[in-house]
Amino acid sequence: MVLRVLVAALLVVCVGYGTALAQLCWDTVTPRNFTGFDFEIASRVEGPSPAGIYTYTYTFYRRDNGFTRYKGVSHVAVRFPCGLDAQRSILNGAMGITMTCREGSCPKVELGGLNGMSEPAMNSDCRFFWGFKLYECGAEGGYFLLPHVDEVSYPFDWMDPFCTITFRSGAEPELGTWVVKGGARDGDDGRSEYYDAGYVWVPTCLPAVSAGEVTWGSIKVLYR
Repeated sequence: MVLRVLVAALLVVCVGYGTALAQLCWDTVTPRNFTGFDFEIASRVEGPSPAGIYTYTYTFYRRDNGFTRYKGVSHVAVRFPCGLDAQRSILNGAMGITMTCREGSCPKVELGGLNGMSEPAMNSDCRFFWGFKLYECGAEGGYFLLPHVDEVSYPFDWMDPFCTITFRSGAEPELGTWVVKGGARDGDDGRSEYYDAGYVWVPTCLPAVSAGEVTWGSIKVLYR
C-alpha cells in the first residue's frame, strides 16, 4: 500500500513537471542553471539625456562550470512587455542595436514586425513577442562564450569572454525578459531543448520626460 502511494505521488510530480515545461510563458520564465548552458545578462540604463534619450547596455556571459561539456547557442531573444510601441522606440531600429564580443558574435539582429516574432522555447499560446533577437551565436572552432573552465566566472574572471549589447531609446525602462535558446546537440541534427532565461531592463511605452523642457501640466497629461 505504501509503495502504491509512493508511485502515485511520483507520477503526479512527473506529470506536473512536464506540464510546467509545456506551458512555459514569457511571464513565468526562470533561470535553468543547466551545467554547460548557464548564462547571465546584466543590464544598465543611463539617462534620460537632455534630449530625452536612454542608453540601454547589456553584458552577456556564460557561467564557468569547469571541465564540462558546453552546449551551443542558437539565438538570444529579449522581450519588451509593452509591445510594438516599445520596440519602435529604438533609435535606428535593428541597425541601432550593436553587439561587441570578446570572442564570437551574434551578427544577425531581428525586430518583430506588426505581428511580432516567434520564440520556440515558449508554449505556442504565448510564443509571439516584440523586442529583438540575435541569431548565429557562434565562435569559430569552439562554443560561443566558452569560459576558461576554471570555475571562476566573469566578471570575477576578466579573461572569460563576454558580449556587450547596446541601443538607445526614447522610452523609459521597465523589466523585460531574456531567453537564450540552445542550438543543435553534439551529433544531433535536431534542435536542442536547452534554454536559459532571466530579467533585464527594456524600454516601455512611456517616453522620457525632462522637467526642464515641459510644463507640469503636460507631464500630467502624458502620464494620465
